[in-house]
Amino acid sequence: MRSAVSVLIPARNEERTLPAALPSILRAADQLDCPVELLVITPADSPMLRNPPVDDRRIRWLATPQPGKFRALTIGADQARGDILILIDADVRPEPGAFAALIDPIVRDTADVAAGRIVLARSGSTLTARLLAHWSELSMEAWHRMRGRHPEHRWALPGALYALRRDLLPKALEIPLVDDASIGLQAKLAGARIGYAADALVRVTVPETFREWRQQKLRSRRGWGALRDRHPQQVLAFDRSFATCLREVSAGDPTVLLMRLQDSVLRLAARLAPDRAACTTGAWTPQRSGLPGPDAAPVTRLAAPTGTDTHRKVTTS
Repeated sequence: MRSAVSVLIPARNEERTLPAALPSILRAADQLDCPVELLVITPADSPMLRNPPVDDRRIRWLATPQPGKFRALTIGADQARGDILILIDADVRPEPGAFAALIDPIVRDTADVAAGRIVLARSGSTLTARLLAHWSELSMEAWHRMRGRHPEHRWALPGALYALRRDLLPKALEIPLVDDASIGLQAKLAGARIGYAADALVRVTVPETFREWRQQKLRSRRGWGALRDRHPQQVLAFDRSFATCLREVSAGDPTVLLMRLQDSVLRLAARLAPDRAACTTGAWTPQRSGLPGPDAAPVTRLAAPTGTDTHRKVTTS
């Protein structure tokens, strides 16, 4: 029997999005040929704890008394029964074979940590939304190339989906504003082998307004700036490799000039932000990617997808 797997799903403000995301997550869990559990970690006052929106015996609902994505992950890891942890955002949709592809290098002992591949779920209908989606697709392709060509930079884990051996999740985090990159870099510095599962696809939807886009990018830039202050050699080398890959995928695209200008402004704003290194855990407010928004109908309880066995007999190694 293969190692047991625990899927950690930190969820804050996800009462509208998680019910739509969980069926996709459960379908990906169906493809694993080992015992699997899903741990959803929400704030203690979340209505989902009292009335779970999806009925499946593999799901356990946990409460976190403190804000912060990393805090939610540590609570999930402390309660997890699996030797391998899959970390996935609460507002994304993995492809059915994503989990099996993701843990394969860990099961085969060719990696201790494995990054998934982010792809676009859909784009909005407005010109602004289409432009932001286009920029995101360029960025996603640059990330794909970089992880394929530069294994030394795979520590910059995609927050939407990655997996690691349970013992590699750190007890404390250096820079909470970039939780997943911090986890990856700390694992690398501890000697972990980090692989890239390009077939482990997870679909996300990007913000549809410049305001949302700007807020998301500014927060990310603040976190990366703080990480660079701690580990300048690793982060600067990563920046150079990523910039090269982005230039390759965006060559000849006139809209990229605007994207680079905006990025330069955001970098400057992040650098000038007061107390950049004071990365508060309370800033954790995951994007609600492509799923029902705050004006959607009330949450309804969903039945589990067909087949809720503890594990499936679909071998991927």
